[in-house]
Amino acid sequence: MRDAMPTGAIAGIECAADDPAVARVGFYLFEDDDTMLAAYLERMAAEGVALESGGCVEGEGEGGYVPDEGQSPYRDGCFINDEGFANYRATLPGAHVYIGILGRSDDMAALADFAFRGNQDTPGGPTLWAEPAG
Repeated sequence: MRDAMPTGAIAGIECAADDPAVARVGFYLFEDDDTMLAAYLERMAAEGVALESGGCVEGEGEGGYVPDEGQSPYRDGCFINDEGFANYRATLPGAHVYIGILGRSDDMAALADFAFRGNQDTPGGPTLWAEPAG
């Protein structure tokens, strides 16, 4: 498992999902927000996703899900991996957690909907814990 974690992560857990759009969800813990953000930005760069390029509902993109002057540490982005599956990534500053969601298809909007399920705040953040398990 340690080899599969993002650079700098000190712990991680990956879970299968019963949502038809989601294959797997990973939560990765970092020592601090700077290391977490660096790992996230490294992945976006590796996938060729430009910063501030738009939301996941429209397709591949990246941006701050909470507005901030300068570069917001509250970021999310999405891309299609080499195997043709949608990926959603987000940072949770303060908790030093980076989230990764792997889809079962190329439907990025479905992953963003899964990540924000139950969120009624604008702006708001990922709420993967909002819906009780089955």
